[in-house]
Amino acid sequence: MSRLLFALFILAIVCLKLCFENHDENTTEYPIYCPGVTDNRKNQHMLSDSAKYADNNMPTGYTPYANSPLDGNNNSKITVKNDTTAHTDAIVFVKRAGRIVRNTYIAAGDTVAIYVPNGTYTVLIYEGKGWHPTKQMPREYRGGFVSKECFFSYTPISLSYCTKDLDIGEACDKYSCSADDIFGSYR
Repeated sequence: MSRLLFALFILAIVCLKLCFENHDENTTEYPIYCPGVTDNRKNQHMLSDSAKYADNNMPTGYTPYANSPLDGNNNSKITVKNDTTAHTDAIVFVKRAGRIVRNTYIAAGDTVAIYVPNGTYTVLIYEGKGWHPTKQMPREYRGGFVSKECFFSYTPISLSYCTKDLDIGEACDKYSCSADDIFGSYR
């Protein structure tokens, strides 16, 4: 009986040693939620990025992408309120002649003012949750949301020493568009 207990004790020590030797302390394990997927290892990288950035955001007023230069004094203002029921963050793009001349991050519930010279502009919105700073977007742009992505555009506005107020939560003058509509034109 004592030999059997001794053999079991030795076997337990060997098993514990093997368990601890194969564990890498630098390995981070992410929970995987994939209904209907049999081999979760194939989706590990994709899911870990989404999980990693799910609650990430930037401060209101941050400029995530490059702007094209715009000549003239900033005599007019576009005020955008992000009062969505989905509680998503957004990036407001202001385009003139197909070029992105202003872009600003706006957190859910915030308001941002964008100053531009007098002229005609198109305001486009890219909204979502979870900011991923290196996500690949069209035309080599980097940075995007990991969930609840939505793209839309307002009808063009003409400004001459005035302010235009927009509310992302309201449906007035908004049209669905795509990422290519925002990023696709030359810079």
